[in-house]
Amino acid sequence: MALGLSSARRACLCALAAVPLVGCEGTSGTSETAERPPVAVETAVVAAEDVDVVVEAVGSFEADQRIEVKARRAGRIESLPVREGERVEAGRALVRLDDRDLAARVAQAKAAVAEAEVRAASAKRAFERSQALRKKGIASEQDHDDVESEYERTAAALGVARANLAFAEAELADTVVEAPFAGVFGRLRVDPGAFVSEGESLGLLIDDDPLELVFSLPERYVARLHPDLPVSALVSSHPEHPFPGRITLIDPAVDAENRTVTVEAEVPNPERLLRPGQFGTVEVRLERHAGAPVVPEEAVVPTAERLLVFVVEEGAASARTVETGVRLPGRVEIVRGVLPGETIVVTGHEKLSESESAVVREVRAVERPEAPAS
Repeated sequence: MALGLSSARRACLCALAAVPLVGCEGTSGTSETAERPPVAVETAVVAAEDVDVVVEAVGSFEADQRIEVKARRAGRIESLPVREGERVEAGRALVRLDDRDLAARVAQAKAAVAEAEVRAASAKRAFERSQALRKKGIASEQDHDDVESEYERTAAALGVARANLAFAEAELADTVVEAPFAGVFGRLRVDPGAFVSEGESLGLLIDDDPLELVFSLPERYVARLHPDLPVSALVSSHPEHPFPGRITLIDPAVDAENRTVTVEAEVPNPERLLRPGQFGTVEVRLERHAGAPVVPEEAVVPTAERLLVFVVEEGAASARTVETGVRLPGRVEIVRGVLPGETIVVTGHEKLSESESAVVREVRAVERPEAPAS
C-alpha cells in the first residue's frame, strides 16, 4: 500500500513539471499585445442652428365674413349692378328692385310734410299772438285755449307727416340691396325682371381676405399656445407655396370627447389663391431653440439602452450618451451630450466600441446639409 502511494506522488510531480510557468522570466509564453491600427472614419463638426419646435395638424379655411344676400322686401328685380365673381366694396349696390311706386309714396309723403309745416307755422304764429294778447288782458281764456290746442294739433300732425316720410324713404331704400362689407359676390340666384319675395336669397357675399384657418391640436400643447403665434399652411392646389398666418383665437374649452382644443388663425390672402372650404396642412411653431447643436442623423447610434454619438478628441473617438430633440431633414437636434463645434464620427462607428476609445483616421469631413431658410 505504501509503495502504491509513493508511485502516485511521483507521477503527479512529473505532470506538474511538464507545465510551463506563465510570467516567469525567460519563459516561451511571454508576448506583448499588438497595438490596434487607426480606424478610418468620416467626421463632421456639430453645427449650431435655430431649431423650431413645430406641431402639425389638418385645418380648413373659412371666410372671415360670409352672408346670404337676401331681399328685404318683395318686388321685381330692375337691375343687377354687379357681375358674378366680382369683388365689391362695402356699400356697393348689388341688386335694385323696381321702386316706382315707393318713389311716388316718398314724393307724396314729402308734400304732406310740407303742408303740415305750413299749418304748424301758421298755428305757432297765432299762438304767439294769443299769448301777447292774453298778457294784455285782451284775449279771453277760452280763445287762448283754442289757439293753443290748434297749435299743438298742427305740431303733432307735422310729427306724423315726418314719420310717414321716414317710413316711405326706408321702404324706398330697401329696394336697393347693398354690400355690408367688402368681398366677392358669388353666383347669382336670380335674373333681372324676376319677382322676388321678402327674405329670398339673391346670392352669396364672401370676404376672402384674410381667411380664417380652423384646426385642432391635442390638449398637451394648450399651455404653449398663445395669440400671434406664427403658423404656416400648405394646400394641395399650391403645394410649393406656404401660406403664413398668425393665431387669433384659442378655444377656452377642451373637447371632452377627443381631448383637443380648437384654434383659429388669420391667413392673409391678397392674391386670392386660397378659397373658403379648402383643407390645408398646418404647421404651428411653438418655440425656437436658438443656437441648438445639430448633427447629421447618421451620426446618432442607437443601442438597446441609449443613444450614442462618437466624439473625436485629440485623434481618439469615444462614445458619449446623447438626448435628441427635433428631427430635421437629414439632421437631428441634440438636446444634451454634445456642443456646437465638437467633431463627431458620422460613418465608421460600427468599427468603434462604446466601452473604450479608439484612435481614428479621418478620411473625409462630411459637410452638413444646408438648413432651410426660415
